[in-house]
Amino acid sequence: MPRDEKAPKRAMSAYHFFAAEKRASVKAETPGITSSEIQKALTAKWRELNYDQRAKYMELASEDKKRYE
Repeated sequence: MPRDEKAPKRAMSAYHFFAAEKRASVKAETPGITSSEIQKALTAKWRELNYDQRAKYMELASEDKKRYE
């Protein structure tokens, strides 16, 4: 079944908002880094965040979920 091009994009998770915000800084810190290495670094940084630090991204994800619904 083909995807409906007019359908809204799926809601992003809190991690995806975090990764989108931090990707450029991780890339700048280590020039020449591969995409998979960037992803590993972002995942490690995400795991280091406590609940209060993640709250900003969880709020963005909640708003995006409302948009999707």
